[in-house]
Amino acid sequence: MRALVTGGCGFIGGHIVDKLLETGYDVTVLDCLESPTHRDGRPNYLQKKARFIYGNILEKQKLVDALEDVQVIFH
Repeated sequence: MRALVTGGCGFIGGHIVDKLLETGYDVTVLDCLESPTHRDGRPNYLQKKARFIYGNILEKQKLVDALEDVQVIFH
């Protein structure tokens, strides 16, 4: 099953991503990496198994891309 986590590079989102991957989900993360939290881009703690899309949920095409084959969304 594929899950989308918006803001998956943040504190709560990052923990959700970890738990979903641990339980066998395919995970897509959509995050705009806002400053000052993410000054250096994609954080090292985001697991490589997660598909990462840099963007904002307000960007229609980014959201459409992120929703491909997704069955559940964590926002």
